[in-house]
Amino acid sequence: MKKLSFIILTYNSEDDIKDCLDSLLKNFDSKEAEIIIWDNDSSDNTKKILEDYKKFDFIKIIFNNSNIGFAEGNNEASKFANGEYICLLNADTISDYKVFKEILYYMENNKEIGIVGPKCVSENGVIQESYGYFPTILREFLGKFFMSLYLEKIPLIKKLKNKLLYQDNLKEVDWVGGACAIIRKNVWDKIGGLDVTYFFSNGDMIDFCYKAKNLGYKVIYYPLVSIIHKGSRSVTKNLQSRITGLKSGYLGTLYFFSQHNKSLGYVYFVKFCFIFISLTKGIIGSLLIVFNRKFKDLALSHFYVALFLFKNFFNNNFKKLCKE
Repeated sequence: MKKLSFIILTYNSEDDIKDCLDSLLKNFDSKEAEIIIWDNDSSDNTKKILEDYKKFDFIKIIFNNSNIGFAEGNNEASKFANGEYICLLNADTISDYKVFKEILYYMENNKEIGIVGPKCVSENGVIQESYGYFPTILREFLGKFFMSLYLEKIPLIKKLKNKLLYQDNLKEVDWVGGACAIIRKNVWDKIGGLDVTYFFSNGDMIDFCYKAKNLGYKVIYYPLVSIIHKGSRSVTKNLQSRITGLKSGYLGTLYFFSQHNKSLGYVYFVKFCFIFISLTKGIIGSLLIVFNRKFKDLALSHFYVALFLFKNFFNNNFKKLCKE
């Protein structure tokens, strides 16, 4: 039995997967750990790149014949895991195995901890929101309205965000992100993996951490070590991917509220706030097109999602809506 099983999901990841694997393999201990790669039927060169890694006997590669999403893909890949711990690791990360050895040592000595996430930093040095607290209307409004990949490029905004998110010491939190999360395998098995309704949304990890805490386990943000998470490339590649990312994020939060003891009125109010946020961002994006044509896709995606939420305002079948 291994100590740690890495689970890496790929889907059209040709720009990232080689950097991800090569960085991880530099100090890798194959006696202690294994890597499981689940490909969601990539149509680019991802499969060809992965063929080069079949020579490693500690890397198992599964080529699926369809895109079943992040949550279900991780669930299926976990069935091949032989580790006491699993690590969900995004294909667009750059890491060092030493990071995970330190976290494993910490978890081995703190049995009440079920999930740990390291600090994630973007390529341009911005500390990412790789941890947080369970959503409320206020947190959702402020987070979705003011957080923007474009704003982060402004030096003052970048400095302010880093100051807000900077942590010297580890701390107990409500959730850590799915870009990199180390989880006790017995906790994963007790919960039954990720809820597959969250097809493409960080809501799956928020929901998973919620269930883990209800079982009595702690969730820890561990900023003493860090990885690089390129992040958001797949959701900003083109207009369709932006729409999918936005829609999945909104629906994921609405589904979370509906599943965890929030009233129908609460869900409707959050939906109204999301429509307002997307309309406002769409208008702002339209005004900024004269300065940068990239804002066109930003504006159109927000207008589209606002219209989608408006048309489905009284439809709370989120499992079906997530697949549309």
